[in-house]
Amino acid sequence: MSWLRAHAQSNKNWLIQYAAVHELCRSWKDDSEILLWLKTYDEWDCHPNVKEQAVIGLASIMRDDPNTLIWLKSKILSHSIWAIRRAGICSLAKFWKDDSETMSILKKSAQADKNDSVRFKAIRLLAKGWKIDSMFEFLATLAISDPFERRSESQYNPREAAIKALLTHHPSHYAQTLELLSDRAINDPDEQLRQWAQEQLKMYPYRGYR
Repeated sequence: MSWLRAHAQSNKNWLIQYAAVHELCRSWKDDSEILLWLKTYDEWDCHPNVKEQAVIGLASIMRDDPNTLIWLKSKILSHSIWAIRRAGICSLAKFWKDDSETMSILKKSAQADKNDSVRFKAIRLLAKGWKIDSMFEFLATLAISDPFERRSESQYNPREAAIKALLTHHPSHYAQTLELLSDRAINDPDEQLRQWAQEQLKMYPYRGYR
């Protein structure tokens, strides 16, 4: 355990830090010392993704404590670090899917979070967890209105996530999705999304969408 903690705290490679935190949460989840250490994540000088893993670990370990849900919601709504907000919505969808506020909180993150990675993740969680008719209109709106602007090739576009969700989870709306896809293939400001939409349109006849 001490060896893993040393890597989690001081390894120069954030991926190794991340893996160490993950393993500590998995293998020493019943250790009170690890729990206290995880609670200091806000003080860590590390990559945001490492803090994200600490929050996910805390939520998992403490999910039977009713105060954990209150704590998690506050992080989603107000924490300044995007990775902490993303950790919050992931944990909320996994452990508290049936809470009365979960879907509305995820919708708010999908619509209004300032970070495109958080919005992208919220859209995917909503699409997978709530395959209901009302979700189609919500996702279709985001497929056009999300304010994503590409700064690097590695970014994930929330508009693309919304369209993929419509294709995967809402087969009864294929005609509307096809119309939306056709529009994005021409009018979306993100060149990568336009190219992806054009490729999808070529595949439609072979996937039974027409």
